[in-house]
Amino acid sequence: MVYRSKSLTFIRRMDNKKLFYWSAQVSGWGLLIFLAGIINYTSGTFDFGLVFYLLSIFTFGILLTHFYRYLIIRLDWLRLSILKLLPRAVIVAIIFGVVFFFFETILIREIILGTTNISLLSVWNSFNIFLNWAGICTLWSLFYFAFTLSENYRKEEIKNLKFEASKTEIELNNLKSQLNPHFMFNSMNSIRALVDENPKQAKNSITQLSNLLRNTLLIGRKKFIPLEEEMNVIKDYLQLEGIRYEERLNVAYNIEPEALQCQIPPLMLQTIVENGIKHGISKLTKGGTLRVVAKLQDDHLNLRVENSGVYDATATSDTSIGLNNTRKRLALIFGNDASFSIYNENNMVIANIILPKQYDNESNSRRR
Repeated sequence: MVYRSKSLTFIRRMDNKKLFYWSAQVSGWGLLIFLAGIINYTSGTFDFGLVFYLLSIFTFGILLTHFYRYLIIRLDWLRLSILKLLPRAVIVAIIFGVVFFFFETILIREIILGTTNISLLSVWNSFNIFLNWAGICTLWSLFYFAFTLSENYRKEEIKNLKFEASKTEIELNNLKSQLNPHFMFNSMNSIRALVDENPKQAKNSITQLSNLLRNTLLIGRKKFIPLEEEMNVIKDYLQLEGIRYEERLNVAYNIEPEALQCQIPPLMLQTIVENGIKHGISKLTKGGTLRVVAKLQDDHLNLRVENSGVYDATATSDTSIGLNNTRKRLALIFGNDASFSIYNENNMVIANIILPKQYDNESNSRRR
């Protein structure tokens, strides 16, 4: 069904293109003949011979320019550069002028109508007739090449945009595919210590983890989710971590109610929370505090994760996986409309994400 739909769409486009071409041909040559008829009518020379002459010019003009178009397509001139195309167009205009001169002057006027004696035409008059038809061919070439090249350029732009969109989609999928294993490893590590110390609690934690992973897989397939859904995953995750760290982990939330309906990329904020636990709280003997903040500021959503510890920008560890993913995903989805920063402030590590405010009724395929 999809193939058939695409085929029908292609056929419709081809039919529309042909219809436009023939409409332009008929209207262009028709306008030329109409103006010539008006000029002759006002001069009092309008008769049956003139009608035959105008119809002959109209028919021959369409046939000749259509043959010219056939040569352009056959010889693939549209792929040539302007410098290579220009001399070819000039040669065709000269040939066109010569052919039309003999068709109009000798075949129509002299042989069929008998209104012109070719031997009486001066060189200047003959040259003027040639120039007129060569000029008409040049004008036709300008319109045809300008329209066709601009159409091809537009198609190439669309093709490039589709390629970039596909490339972006692949990159996003690759980035998201790195999150679930990373998340699963950290979560399993959180309940590992409970297996020997408290088997019953470990069993409950594994059930909780199973539910958490199921929700994570579901939202991970979407491009955007409400912040409220992300917060549900984060709260489940922090409850699991709370079992492991007990009183060493203090969690606080500062979430504006209006922010909960904003759309965000799935697992983006949760990744930052994971990093705050693994590379901040877990390395402190006495533990610390992790705070999640979400506020609306004008047309943007400001997401902050604050955790006790010290961020070392020069250190190389698997911390960079989550942080680099966050930066790349924001750049791919929002371009320059979003930002991510991480820094130290008052013995706390501040990870700050700023992205455009979006709701369910807005486009979930926003691009830069």
